[in-house]
Amino acid sequence: MLKYDFSKRTVSQSVPIAAAITAYARMYMNELMHLENYKYYYTNTDSLVTDKPLPSKYIGNELGQLKLEYSNFKGLYVSPKLYLIELNDRKTIVKARTIGSDLSINDMNILYKGHSITKFKTKWFKNIYKGNIQVRSTNINLASNLEKRNKVIINGEWVTTSPLIIHK
Repeated sequence: MLKYDFSKRTVSQSVPIAAAITAYARMYMNELMHLENYKYYYTNTDSLVTDKPLPSKYIGNELGQLKLEYSNFKGLYVSPKLYLIELNDRKTIVKARTIGSDLSINDMNILYKGHSITKFKTKWFKNIYKGNIQVRSTNINLASNLEKRNKVIINGEWVTTSPLIIHK
């Protein structure tokens, strides 16, 4: 990066605009998380999992509307960007940061119980100094990292989370 000529940069970007968009998305998701008579199980900047379909005014193709991806399913939510959804037709959908969908139901149960697992994955690595891309196999360690929340365990079972409170 020290040799990078920033005068030749052609990408126009604005960090304040990106931050404002992300903040607005979080405020909007917070509004949806507090709909009366709804339970929510998982949320991220652009997704929300609830116990029943959202009102139709929130679903559609217009700006600010959400798309309904799945209904009538069971889920296992280990940590942000690490979850499994099992649909009624027994099809399984896995979302896992850094590794994609290369996890089984058994793997997710191990992670849910607080243990870590290691998976072997072939990945692309770019080297901006050499100007090349290499394909290498590497081990990826996964764990249920909750950095912003505490697990709430009742009768030995993880049932929810609570906010992490930092005392000064």
